[in-house]
Amino acid sequence: MLKQSVSYEAIEKEMRENTRQIYPSRFMFLNSTRGIRPRMLSGIMGTTGSGKSTLTKTMIVDAAKKEKVMVWLSEETVTEYQIGMHKVSDSRDSFKNICFVEEKNLDAFYLNDHETFLEYFKDLVVESGASLIFIDNLTSSNLYSDDIGPSGQSKTAVFLSKITKDLGVGIFFVAHTSKKIVDNQPMLITKEDIRGSQKITILAEYFYIIQKFTAKEKIYPLLNIVKHRHHNITNKFFLLGYKKDSYEFDQQIDFSLVNKIFKNRDRLGG
Repeated sequence: MLKQSVSYEAIEKEMRENTRQIYPSRFMFLNSTRGIRPRMLSGIMGTTGSGKSTLTKTMIVDAAKKEKVMVWLSEETVTEYQIGMHKVSDSRDSFKNICFVEEKNLDAFYLNDHETFLEYFKDLVVESGASLIFIDNLTSSNLYSDDIGPSGQSKTAVFLSKITKDLGVGIFFVAHTSKKIVDNQPMLITKEDIRGSQKITILAEYFYIIQKFTAKEKIYPLLNIVKHRHHNITNKFFLLGYKKDSYEFDQQIDFSLVNKIFKNRDRLGG
């Protein structure tokens, strides 16, 4: 169907909406793309133990200082997740703005049919009144399970992208890499290395990858901004700092340092 072109004023409004920052962030990598915003689908991926969930918990607490947040859990219980969140922050004001959905406790009626499950997810988003939705972890969720296969996973990706626009919410998902991917491998992890269908990374406006290298017995967790649809950025790599179970800092680094760490990494099987 042919469509009439929109007005210049409408284009300007859309551009402003796409680039406004929803909340101040302590993260340099988020500030470089103006943070997580409404009507955007964003995600982060990494291997098991790379620190993606610790980072996400910190982002949730930060976001909840200003916004109502819904957290969708597919692996941990609410209690387990909140214990992890308290380790990264003791901000009681933030926790008042967070509501949780524990997938393991959902009625089997909603899980048996993919279409019903998607609509139930949407209903809970509306009921929560949240402006930001965090899914930890999408690729182990019934939303993206092996049972629905690649076509079902692709349908979920389209659904999540669509409701960001329909409901005006921001969705940030955590994803696992495919089973064959390891941190110190001979190549950088790419968005094509996601577990299951790649459709979610195609539709995401912003996508981040954590890859943890070990070089001379020192650990270097590196974050790579692999998608940034509405922003031009000069540097895509950030070094992440962790202390025990909490996030400490992220620092923008030049690719020459990334290359040096990569070349000096402890080789697989070495």
